[in-house]
Amino acid sequence: MQTSNKKSDASVLIVGGGPVGLSLAIELCSWGIKPIVVEKRTPDELIYPTANHLSVRGAELLRRWGLVDELRENGFNKDWDAGVGVFTHLGGYEIRRLVRHSNADSFRPPYSPENEMWQPKRYVDPLLRKTALERGAVIVSPAEVISQQQDNDGVTTEVKYTRTGETEEFRTDYAVGCDGANSKVRDWLDMELEGLPPQEPRIDSVYFECEELANTVVPRWHYKLLGNAEGPHGEGGWMIAAIDGDKRWRLHGPGVVDLEDTEVTKANLKNIVGIEGDIKVISQGSWQLRQALTPTFQKGRVFLAGDAAARGTTFGGLWMMRGMIDAVDLGWKLAATLQGWGGDKLLDSFSAERRDATLQLLLFQGADLSGPKPEVVLQRAFGHADALPNPPPMLWEEGKEADELRQAAIDHFNSNNSNEFDFAKPDVGYRYDQSPIIIDDGSALPEVEEGGYEQNAKPGGRAPHAWLEDGKSTLDWFNQSFTLINLSGEHPATLLQAAQERGLPLSVQSRVDPKLQELFEQPYILVRPDSIVAWRGSLPDLNEAYRIIDTVRGA
Repeated sequence: MQTSNKKSDASVLIVGGGPVGLSLAIELCSWGIKPIVVEKRTPDELIYPTANHLSVRGAELLRRWGLVDELRENGFNKDWDAGVGVFTHLGGYEIRRLVRHSNADSFRPPYSPENEMWQPKRYVDPLLRKTALERGAVIVSPAEVISQQQDNDGVTTEVKYTRTGETEEFRTDYAVGCDGANSKVRDWLDMELEGLPPQEPRIDSVYFECEELANTVVPRWHYKLLGNAEGPHGEGGWMIAAIDGDKRWRLHGPGVVDLEDTEVTKANLKNIVGIEGDIKVISQGSWQLRQALTPTFQKGRVFLAGDAAARGTTFGGLWMMRGMIDAVDLGWKLAATLQGWGGDKLLDSFSAERRDATLQLLLFQGADLSGPKPEVVLQRAFGHADALPNPPPMLWEEGKEADELRQAAIDHFNSNNSNEFDFAKPDVGYRYDQSPIIIDDGSALPEVEEGGYEQNAKPGGRAPHAWLEDGKSTLDWFNQSFTLINLSGEHPATLLQAAQERGLPLSVQSRVDPKLQELFEQPYILVRPDSIVAWRGSLPDLNEAYRIIDTVRGA
């Protein structure tokens, strides 16, 4: 067995070097914790780009790590709009068009310093990997974990190096499974996903190169096709998305892939997109949508994050965002525990908070998994071309009657996909109301329409954004410490004393600003490192200050 003390003395081992695992590595490095990341693929291996859209909250997390401007500058062409169109077929009748702002657009929603971006995974993952390495993470790749065991003192993980076949044993305080939907870590924990069964039909996915296609349609858009030039597809339509604005594309939908014969896949692609030119298949696969999650995201010293813990609809960047927030939530709590200021109950709050937030997102996607029996409570297509079930062949024809039918189809899409790109509430409005480390103040949330979001500072949610005089956001205050926002004009002596004696890292932002006072509603607001409001109220006496500090640090 190959051994290395340099690698084996880390506190945390992360299985999986995708966006969730790398986000966790970066978050831990920002706290001075240098993790080991085990990834089965090499950095240059081109895999199917499962995520393309970076949500507002996802962009906020990259801002947190100082990466959002670099991605905006070096990722998908920042000056291109991010159009989305629904067509009968490529080059056919247009059913719906939605032109989104470019990545460089100055638009910002009122609740965030960042905008959503079209940033395919081929741009995001390399940036995260480079940053994790630069900040001290050790990435073991290509390699796979072949066994993992834990005891009261730590976790032992055996890793096999792909190129040599040699194995190495790592002993760490904690381990985190960020190894995706087919998680081995989840299997070793003897956990299963619980929820709705996988959906039929299976969805085929192809990542391919085609220069001719870029000359046929705008090569930076996302197209939803109800069929091909010959008419509707019997099992629903397809989605095709620009990956690099040039020759790389992603397509998924039913009846495309032949895993045994790539030439058949190519022929199917040509029939769908209506071209005769060369197509190079980079990768292909077949999968099923599912909405499910594990009973807990933790067992002892081993945790699950991202797709290892839950499955859901991936459209809109919300699912990747969910995994990245798993990483931030767990990251600061692992750091607090390892550094000694986190309480005995702090790590337990990870599963309580993130599982509840995942249930909220799944409910928004139409699946209620909170009770003993999972239920589909809403049919929501989220970008599926088959949001128009069984499109009639007349959509492909000419004439007045066909025009009227296409208008009806347009009305259908507008009503059924009205919030496909309007999801502020699940993106930034997720809440931890049942968390044991949140102190509720009894206030009510603002009443908003489904999917809508109105900023508020009620404990359990993300702290509000406001622009400051120096051009920064209030969200820029929250990082490697708790933050006490002091809007009273008085000295918060009791809270400072309690935090100091408990070892809680605490920074103070003092302002006498009517705008902030109206937004935060209380004179004192305690915000966690992950931007979640933990408590707010008037200045407590010393005994109450100790209780507050102990609660938020999980003691």
